[in-house]
Amino acid sequence: MTDGESPRMFTAEEATRTLPLVGRIAGDIAEENERLKKLLPELRSTRLRARRTGDQGDLESIRERVAVSSARLESFLDELRQVGCILHEPTGVIDFRAMLDGRPIALCWRLGESEVCHWHEPGQSHGDRRPLPGVLAASGAGCHAED
Repeated sequence: MTDGESPRMFTAEEATRTLPLVGRIAGDIAEENERLKKLLPELRSTRLRARRTGDQGDLESIRERVAVSSARLESFLDELRQVGCILHEPTGVIDFRAMLDGRPIALCWRLGESEVCHWHEPGQSHGDRRPLPGVLAASGAGCHAED
């Protein structure tokens, strides 16, 4: 999306059709996020150790790994932006802008789900999501109750 361009709006069916690509990207994001979550404490402890000992060798190595991981995450986020959806949570929760009864909502999908069939109000959390009415769900069958 370029500056001044309206954000893409999705139907549940359109959002579901993106899932082969979006699911791969969401999986990559979740995996890279886990890698980064492990690297950051290692960076902190290595930085403290380098201050005490003056040995910067390990510090440069871990900094490079953090930079590579961060760049990979940014690349994945760019891919999502190109599709027109938004990372809601780095664990693999994706939002798609949509309209429901004339007002903006977010269609909400979680890594591993077979279709987009939940929604929440903009600004709400993934925990606030609700099943789409059957007529609006991609399959037309509605969503099954959550686990």
